[in-house]
Amino acid sequence: MAAAAAAAPAPGDAPAAAAPQYTRSYMLGTTVLYSLTLFTIGLCLGGRGAALLGLAKQTGIIEQADDDDVDLSSLSMIGWAMTAYALGFMLCSVISGYLLDSVENWHRLLSGSGVVTAVALGLVTVVETPGLLVVSFCLLGSSLAFPVVSSSSAAPTWVWGAECGPSVHAINASFGVGMGMAPFLVSLNLNHNDSFHMAFGFITVLCAVIALGPLCMKSPTKPPEAAASADAADPAEEGGDKLQQASFLAKPSTLWLLFYTIFVFNISAELVFGVWATAYAEVSGLVPSADAPMVAATFYWCYTSFR
Repeated sequence: MAAAAAAAPAPGDAPAAAAPQYTRSYMLGTTVLYSLTLFTIGLCLGGRGAALLGLAKQTGIIEQADDDDVDLSSLSMIGWAMTAYALGFMLCSVISGYLLDSVENWHRLLSGSGVVTAVALGLVTVVETPGLLVVSFCLLGSSLAFPVVSSSSAAPTWVWGAECGPSVHAINASFGVGMGMAPFLVSLNLNHNDSFHMAFGFITVLCAVIALGPLCMKSPTKPPEAAASADAADPAEEGGDKLQQASFLAKPSTLWLLFYTIFVFNISAELVFGVWATAYAEVSGLVPSADAPMVAATFYWCYTSFR
């Protein structure tokens, strides 16, 4: 009786005790919305690498000269812009986790992040000094953090529960498709008028339009934590779990270290091959300038297919 009374919810706590139920149309709608959101993010990141040398020329980091005269060492300032992007993304990713847990209608934040992304990408296309390029890249990285944290894994898990696998795969595949398409758009633009601004303008407008989507749909909420049931469990029934937790790989600190190491090498490889490959191919004369972004596109499509 005592156990049954302890397990019974208080009169005012009944709604919080059960996970929210969503209609099938809502579940599919969120998958489409988050896929489009991650698609635009992929476009932003893929275009960043494809237009690297053009941005260096636009901001005066290198002279508007023939590509044969460009020294890759002169692109070091671009490295500071990439660092600013990474720092902004990492800092705002931490903040995004807290916001996602505390803000009920977080779709407004998702929409606002999309608008800021469009503004940051628009700034990237018009800045003319290295310092402003660093600032705009930092703003771009900061604005992408919340959509990535919320839409790529957390929200689909809340909506679909144990059946979230196909939704998460679709959302992350959309991100890869965007990264693969962006260099193609930049290359098409370069072949047309020797500039990347039209391609960036298209991506900017698309980001702004997709940012309106979250305002048309109610935000999913985080399901009740299962920690309470784990705390109230009978210690005699937890023997197997405790033995499993005692193993080296099951320790949270070990998993954090493992995941951190994987992400460090993953992000490093993406930066080297996805961002710098285009500039290297163009400067070294391996491919014509207008076709150099296709080197990054090839990497992104291979990356996505194995993903």
